[in-house]
Amino acid sequence: MLAKFVRITFLQRHMPPTSSHRYIAVLVRLWQEGEGIWRGTVENAHSGEVYPLADLHQLVRFIEAQTGEQLLLPPNDEPKKE
Repeated sequence: MLAKFVRITFLQRHMPPTSSHRYIAVLVRLWQEGEGIWRGTVENAHSGEVYPLADLHQLVRFIEAQTGEQLLLPPNDEPKKE
């Protein structure tokens, strides 16, 4: 079975960050394996370091770790147990 690939690129058109702003640039790659199983990677645009994602919840946890903010997911959006 072929995986379906999705490439997401975020472009922000505003003033560049200053010393009082924190700036995070990443490239997120997602692909679907089977029914509703999403995998992916997050690549740090500055260092080139790549972080694997076993599911979309890991993407949320990555964003939370990088920003120090907690993102709230709907209660019915829990990870599937395999």
